[in-house]
Amino acid sequence: MIVINPPPLKVPEKLSEAGFLRRLVETVRQLWFYFDSTTRETSLSGTTAGSQGGTTSVAHGIDSAKIRGINGIVFTASGVGVSQGNAATGLQFSVSFDATNATITNHPTNSANIISKPFTLLILTEK
Repeated sequence: MIVINPPPLKVPEKLSEAGFLRRLVETVRQLWFYFDSTTRETSLSGTTAGSQGGTTSVAHGIDSAKIRGINGIVFTASGVGVSQGNAATGLQFSVSFDATNATITNHPTNSANIISKPFTLLILTEK
């Protein structure tokens, strides 16, 4: 997550507060339209494999050349979300994709706590 802390906004002297707010809203709309028109998010879900080292694949239906990023979260028995790249004991997995599927692979020796647990994948693509 990127956190941006801009300096406080100052109302220009030549612009009323209402005029400034209208301009600010219009700028935000333009930025939203730009980002909304160039990217798309797709969410997939499933259950991890029933063994350490096992894999689960989900068809994504996306042109893989347009995929810009993929992130996976697995939910433990206590409902805690664990993201990929976590090497804590029993919680390690990886995420990959090919032309057809997105795949979650349990680590062969370090995934005992995420066997047969629900997962969510978030795929960011260009439109």
